[in-house]
Amino acid sequence: MSNQPKYRHGGPVEDDEPTTDESRTLPSVHGRIPIVGGLLTGVAAALATYVLALLATFAGRQGLTVWSSVESPPHVLTEASWTVLMNLGAGLDIASESSGAWGLQYGMFRFAISPIFTILCFLLAIGAGYVIASCVETNSVRERLASSLLVVPAYVLSATLLATFATWEPTTEARPVSEIQTVSVDVVDAVLYAGVVFPAVLALLGASLAIGHRAFVANRDPY
Repeated sequence: MSNQPKYRHGGPVEDDEPTTDESRTLPSVHGRIPIVGGLLTGVAAALATYVLALLATFAGRQGLTVWSSVESPPHVLTEASWTVLMNLGAGLDIASESSGAWGLQYGMFRFAISPIFTILCFLLAIGAGYVIASCVETNSVRERLASSLLVVPAYVLSATLLATFATWEPTTEARPVSEIQTVSVDVVDAVLYAGVVFPAVLALLGASLAIGHRAFVANRDPY
């Protein structure tokens, strides 16, 4: 294309057509942030958390007598749901004919035997945030932090499903008068803490680690 100025009505006019460098733009949001990959990473982290809880619950029942006084204990899947939600900040709603000491005993029991699971549960969410933030195609700290929150939808869905189906009521024949009536989880409480607050904080921590690692690598003295 000619670089000669154009003339209109006897006077030169500037070329409105942008140059090659000016026409270059950053990739779109979909190009910079792995949205689908981030969502799938969140699903993998939430699913792995439940599977680990299931294995821990199954192993914890072997040789233990926490349910010895109940003839129809909750299913392992239900108890694993409680474990996941409790370790992510949600609480059990226990209706009891007694003073509620059983509920406190159960909560302390579950937390006392699962510190390793709690750590793994946190590490999965942190790792998911780290992986997603590491895959962002720009150096924008804001975009890296925001992209790590893609793990939250999976945890919201997981918390909703687990809280909805994690209700247990012993049969009349199997429930002594002084024992519990029902055990459930408030869905709103589970979604707020186990679905949003804890996963978001942990994912942001993972993203911060990814940002710090990239800054360290970029500024590291090669000699």
